Amino acid sequence: MSVAIIAADKVTVLGLAALLRNEPRFALAGSTNRDLDHVVELIARQQPHVALLDLSIGRPQETLAAVRQMRERAPDTQVVVFTNVEEPGIVERARSAGALGVVARSGDPRELARAVLFAGRGQPFVCSVLREAPNAPELSARQEHILGLLSEGLDTQDIADRLGVSPETVKSHVKVILHKLGARGRTHAVAIGMRRCLIG
Repeated sequence: MSVAIIAADKVTVLGLAALLRNEPRFALAGSTNRDLDHVVELIARQQPHVALLDLSIGRPQETLAAVRQMRERAPDTQVVVFTNVEEPGIVERARSAGALGVVARSGDPRELARAVLFAGRGQPFVCSVLREAPNAPELSARQEHILGLLSEGLDTQDIADRLGVSPETVKSHVKVILHKLGARGRTHAVAIGMRRCLIG
């Protein structure tokens, strides 16, 4: 089974390869790259059975968009996402992007090989760390949009002008966002949003 390992740095590539090396069925090929367009081209050209992709290769939303492109360009290649994001929402986001497996950096290393094996058979796999993560309240599409505008440094009036609503409406949304994320303030909410891949 051919497995392409793609990460942002050589240490991660070598570490992932070391974790998979004991599995004789894997033929490993590593690549270090931060250019997501190049990554998509690489997978489309190589057409491996499984692509093991480090989510931190780019901004999470951009990396997940690259997963969609990989699946379009190489439909026979299954994607396993390797992530340091340990929020339950990342599983749904990765799966909706087309990833068949999701493995957390802090999970059991043995689960990485299982995820790749499962993906090679066309079976989904989520590591135990993410399966056991407590559910968090989901933000609505409007709330995610406002969170994204907060990450751009816009204040209440700027957001109100951008959305064509009153400042009071924005304040109400922000209050709900802070509550749902368990954030102490706007900056903390943005940090949580980035960690949960809510902000592109």
